[in-house]
Amino acid sequence: MGDRFLTKEIVDTDNHQYAITTVDSYLTHDKKKLLIVDTDAGSDDGVAILNLLGAEKNSRNIKTVLITTVQGNTHVDIVGRNVLKVLKTSNRLNIPVFRGLNESLLYTPETDYFYGSDAFGDFYFPDPPSEDLIKTKHAVNALIESVAAYPGKLSLVCLGPLTNIAMAAKMDDTFLRNLREIFVLGGSDSGIGNIKPGREFNFYMDPEAAYVVLNGVERVKKRLNLVTWETASKRTTVSMDWRKNVLGALNSSAVELINKAEKPQLVGDTWISADTILTSIVIDDKLIEKSSDYHAIVEPFGEYSKGALFIDYQSDRNQTKNIRLIEKIDTETYKNMLLQNLKH
Repeated sequence: MGDRFLTKEIVDTDNHQYAITTVDSYLTHDKKKLLIVDTDAGSDDGVAILNLLGAEKNSRNIKTVLITTVQGNTHVDIVGRNVLKVLKTSNRLNIPVFRGLNESLLYTPETDYFYGSDAFGDFYFPDPPSEDLIKTKHAVNALIESVAAYPGKLSLVCLGPLTNIAMAAKMDDTFLRNLREIFVLGGSDSGIGNIKPGREFNFYMDPEAAYVVLNGVERVKKRLNLVTWETASKRTTVSMDWRKNVLGALNSSAVELINKAEKPQLVGDTWISADTILTSIVIDDKLIEKSSDYHAIVEPFGEYSKGALFIDYQSDRNQTKNIRLIEKIDTETYKNMLLQNLKH
């Protein structure tokens, strides 16, 4: 690669020096899971990323080596600012961040701004990191080049619409094949949905991208790990009382940040953080109590079904199984993991 953005360089910001992550230094640890995180950085993404970074501090065998941003919860430039806030809070501004696409592949639906106009609670963040920290290389190129440089070594964690991932797969037909593992939050497996009837936000925001990625992993005979809306909202039950009075009572910079970012959503009886469930199974797949392999597609067209996930539950069909549907996790272990990873 001409621009070795994953090799060590020094960036000076706010009178501190941060060493950019060196992938090569981790490759001697065969069991260490090296992660690329693609995010639209709403408040829930913030919790999810802090969960990963906290797990690293607790000596888990994972390492986040780069982050790419994509539109979804808000404009991609605001997404970048939110990511930098999370990284500063976790003292991890050494992780390189790359700006991705601000439009879906064909048509960009209007977002619902569920998490506020900045998708992060619209609270005042003192002394925010400089946006100059965001790399000039485009996120899609960063994805392609990093995976090509380290085939079979990097795992991809997708917290938002799959626009960047689909574009990378289209530009480089080895991209999906060369990933170690793929983790995706998206889709409604039982027709409940959270943005339209039967449709989940991430796949709805770019159904063509979701279609490309699911078909792409099938083509290269891979299977992505999929957490759907129903797994997060119906099969995982965490009380709002626990969120506010147990997790929310931790005296840490991470919890201080998420309490502010999530404040508008801390209502009702149940706390749902779908992105955080995804990063939790990335950290430790022993959390998974039930999963099943299926063939699935996303409908890219249609007035009422565009962005809908269709799973072939008939196991006797002769089709390649391209998803591992995460159906249930151990909720108590999940809660204990968050208490450990967000205590910093």
